Amino acid sequence: MGRRRSHPGVDGGVPRVHAGHLYPELAVHESGPHPGNAPGKRGQCGPVAVRVRRGPAIRSRRGCRRLRPQRRVIARADPVLAGRPARAGQRARFRSRHGAAGGRRRGIRRRDLGHGPPAGYGGGFPGHDARHFRRRRRHGGAGPLRHAAARPTGACGIVADSAPVPFREGGGVKIVVTNTALANTGDAAIMLGTAMILRRAFGNDVSFSLRDQQPDEVRERYPEFDIGPVLFDRLLDWLGPRLTKIGVGLLFSVLAFWHTPLRRAALLLLPRAIRRDLDTLAAADLLVSAGGTYFVPHYRTSPKLVDLMAAAVVGTPYILFTQSLGPFPRKGGWLLKAVLRRARMIIVRDRPSRVYLMAAGVKPERIFECADAAFALMPSGRVPPRRSGPFHVAISVRHWPHFDGGGDGEAEMARYRRAIAELVRHLVENRRARVTFISTCQGVDAYWTDDSRVAEAIVGTLPEAVRRRTTIDPAFHRPEDLTTVFGNCDMVVATRMHAAILALVAGVPVLPIAYEFKTRELFTRLGFGDLVTDMDGASGAELCRKTDGIFAHRNQLREEIGECVTVMRWSAFAAGRHVSGNLGHAL
Repeated sequence: MGRRRSHPGVDGGVPRVHAGHLYPELAVHESGPHPGNAPGKRGQCGPVAVRVRRGPAIRSRRGCRRLRPQRRVIARADPVLAGRPARAGQRARFRSRHGAAGGRRRGIRRRDLGHGPPAGYGGGFPGHDARHFRRRRRHGGAGPLRHAAARPTGACGIVADSAPVPFREGGGVKIVVTNTALANTGDAAIMLGTAMILRRAFGNDVSFSLRDQQPDEVRERYPEFDIGPVLFDRLLDWLGPRLTKIGVGLLFSVLAFWHTPLRRAALLLLPRAIRRDLDTLAAADLLVSAGGTYFVPHYRTSPKLVDLMAAAVVGTPYILFTQSLGPFPRKGGWLLKAVLRRARMIIVRDRPSRVYLMAAGVKPERIFECADAAFALMPSGRVPPRRSGPFHVAISVRHWPHFDGGGDGEAEMARYRRAIAELVRHLVENRRARVTFISTCQGVDAYWTDDSRVAEAIVGTLPEAVRRRTTIDPAFHRPEDLTTVFGNCDMVVATRMHAAILALVAGVPVLPIAYEFKTRELFTRLGFGDLVTDMDGASGAELCRKTDGIFAHRNQLREEIGECVTVMRWSAFAAGRHVSGNLGHAL
């Protein structure tokens, strides 16, 4: 291999040592003979390190260019790393204290500077030469850190170590949020809260690009966001459901060339829309997997992993926001566990999710527990005024086939509907209340479920006198509109967890019905665990008894809810501080 020369784009053409501006793991030496070439016995120049160098390109028997196998080279330790000044006439060279064989393959310089994926991500930056470094920036790959211009640099153009700073200087942070489902008002509340949290953390000039499950249905309802489909749906539209798995394999076969000179040619195998999405993903500062509950056993998880795996390949860091996850199977699920382990951060909403993640091999220091992002939507502590007239109760119901015990789902749903019908009769006949069925998943035809249909089945079994005081609101509502509706109620019976959260944000007492562990964990954390009724085995008598208790202490509950929501709001915004504090210096 030829001797390296000084380059103006790297060190200004002056082959001098600037060790004070370098990370302690790197060193640049002045040009000249290397001390390892000096005469003497082996080991006189300090400890010996093993490095791996990529061989030159050769041509195989079939005429295809390939690379020689990597070879190990014995290299002497550098004097700068040992705390000694460089000697005059030494050859310019980048060195890693751990060496390329110490758990790192390629792109030592780029990864040590924080410009690329950490060790273990695969791919890496091809070669150790500065020419490749500049080529990747020019062709747009996983570009350099957005905040690099704001940090002091040495004369060699290497970013010096400093405190965490924002991503960019003089430009907005670009964040791609994937796995959103804005047709679900609860998930939309999470997204709006996430936007508020990240804008407070990184400034109001943050730009969001969303990857949603029904983008065409929600663009008009949420015009403030740039919304497109997830990568899996792109492949589904391109090849159809039968060939989607082949499309996923083709996508990642193409991405294998992302960090090579063949990237542009390989991308021509993909449609223009997918190429555009990949460019957007590579140019982003951060990929956020939206908060929610979708990495759980009874949901299909593979389509939601494609964007995260693509981000790992192109070099965009990704995190998971306010999740409820698990439990994960001991055998199988290796792909999901691998994606979770490579996430820079995972923010969970409850302790069981933290336990499941650690059991899956996620490092504890990457797991943070915060409140649901929907608590950031509105100011806390607002208690609705006491109104005269009949009580008004809102009820949120849903269809749920995954009951514990593996029983007949339809039989369990029939029991659940009978319990809600008994509660409605109790409210109307004994409390003279007006009842409105309204929920977070309704009014969007393309969404996989509509809670108003369950409400229609319940109302159809009520007596005529009770039915006259019962209404169904089947329309779609944005989170802020639904919060206003709940604020005009005296109590909310919520099967949907985010219907309960929006009611709490409005300062209204809630009777929660838990179909997953996340609801019980939330209200136990708030101190209202005694109000929770499990959907498995729920009875009308239990619901009526807890409803009477809420009405008897409703004024005290409103005051306590205001205090609790204030704490949860601070906890929700703490997620932004975790992201900026832990990733602001490395993204």
